[in-house]
Amino acid sequence: MKKIVFWILIVAVLGTFASGCTKKEKPVQTQNIQSEWRNFPLPSLKKLLSDLDYLKNADFSKSLPTEIYSVEETVYQASFALGVHTADAILSVKARNKTVLIELSQKMIEYSNLVGIDEQVLKLADELKGYIEQEDWAKLEDSLEKYQLEVQSSLYKAKRYDVFTLMQLGGWMEGLNRISYLVNHNYQIKYSSIVDQRGILNSLIQNMQLIDNKKITEAPYYKVAYTNLGQIKSIIYNSTDSTYTVEQLTELEKLTDEILKAVK
Repeated sequence: MKKIVFWILIVAVLGTFASGCTKKEKPVQTQNIQSEWRNFPLPSLKKLLSDLDYLKNADFSKSLPTEIYSVEETVYQASFALGVHTADAILSVKARNKTVLIELSQKMIEYSNLVGIDEQVLKLADELKGYIEQEDWAKLEDSLEKYQLEVQSSLYKAKRYDVFTLMQLGGWMEGLNRISYLVNHNYQIKYSSIVDQRGILNSLIQNMQLIDNKKITEAPYYKVAYTNLGQIKSIIYNSTDSTYTVEQLTELEKLTDEILKAVK
């Protein structure tokens, strides 16, 4: 009888120990799952802006900034500006505007240093300057795409997810702003579908929701950006055939412009 009681106690103790181990392992699994999908990558700006190639006779120079986009010199605003500069640089290539490209490349190097980009990535900026001097437009576009992807990869690997997202936001807001402007001023309804980028928009909003740095979420520009993204989504989703009117494109330009001004 004593032996039976002894073995029952042993089984009970082992069962409790196993149960305790299982409970301790669960939080670790949850943390791993969360880290695997921390942020969504977006397509390169080159790919996004390539849809404008139908505007072969358009004056792309009119879409270029009259002055280079500048922000307060904080890491967060500088990362947003890097996205803006990348979009403007690709448009400058389409406009064959060497002067604007030189100014942009200088500002990109300045902000890249401020953000603290990996040294290997900074070498790409020198590559850009070389192609600008040679006026090698095809290689310039490829190099700009490589620069954007390498910068974002560097930020992601360093787990600087909030900075990564702000660069995405800057690039896509400037890209959508300029696309809306160009399509509106060369309006053909079938090409208005270029702005119907629902997948990109949803991923960007998701990434914005994941920002947990109060220096960003409590900044006035974050509220403007998040509110306007909701309005942009309403416009883009308010179409059954993925085409948009001049009025809708004008509103998209206005909403993105408000975000760009808010971050300055």
